[in-house]
Amino acid sequence: MKAMVLNAYGAPFELEERPTPSPGPHEALVRVRACGAGLTVHHAKVGNAQARLPVILGHEIAGEVVEVGSAVEALKAGDRVTPHFYLFCAAVAIA
Repeated sequence: MKAMVLNAYGAPFELEERPTPSPGPHEALVRVRACGAGLTVHHAKVGNAQARLPVILGHEIAGEVVEVGSAVEALKAGDRVTPHFYLFCAAVAIA
């Protein structure tokens, strides 16, 4: 698969060929059709957010399921999907 990889803080992303992963029992493999580059990507690129380099950034995606793990029942190959990641600060109090 092709991936945009950040190899060093402040460096440009590099287009690299990477092995296509296989999904685990509770996972789905998604072919990315569109990917956003939001504030999280910016902070990682400039070094304001920790990242284990090299890193493939891009969690704002839309795509198509190409393979599912053995325990996955709610998805099938061909389904169009977008993940929902809800990130928050652990210091935030919820009333």
